[in-house]
Amino acid sequence: MLRRLTGRGSASPSAPDGEGSVPHVEAEVFQAHATSSTGETLVYRYEDILRAVGRFIDEEQLTDVVIVQTETGVLVRGMRRPHAGTRLASTFCERLFSKAEIAAILEEGRRRRGTGSKLFQ
Repeated sequence: MLRRLTGRGSASPSAPDGEGSVPHVEAEVFQAHATSSTGETLVYRYEDILRAVGRFIDEEQLTDVVIVQTETGVLVRGMRRPHAGTRLASTFCERLFSKAEIAAILEEGRRRRGTGSKLFQ
C-alpha cells in the first residue's frame, strides 16, 4: 500500500491554546496501477516504484536526480557522471518509465531476488 503523509494543524490535547502542538499525521492511501502481461491489474507501492527507477539511476550513474510521477508513469531526470577516459562534463539524462515498464522491471526483480549481488560472488 502506498501512503502519503499530510499534516493537520490540530492542537495537542495536553497543550493549551495550541502552543507547542504537534501536527497530527494522517496516512492517505495512494495506489499506482499497472497491467501485467497476463492482463491482471497490479498495484505497486512507492517503495517498489523507487526500487525500479533506482536501479536505472545506479546503472546510469546519475547525480542531481529528480523523480516526478506523471499520469503516464514516472519521469526520471539527472546528470550522468562522465566515464573514465571521456570528457569531463556531466551530460543530461531523462527517461519516462511507463507503468508497463515499471511492472516488467519489478517482475524481473522478483525473479532475481535471492540470487545475490555480483559483489559477493
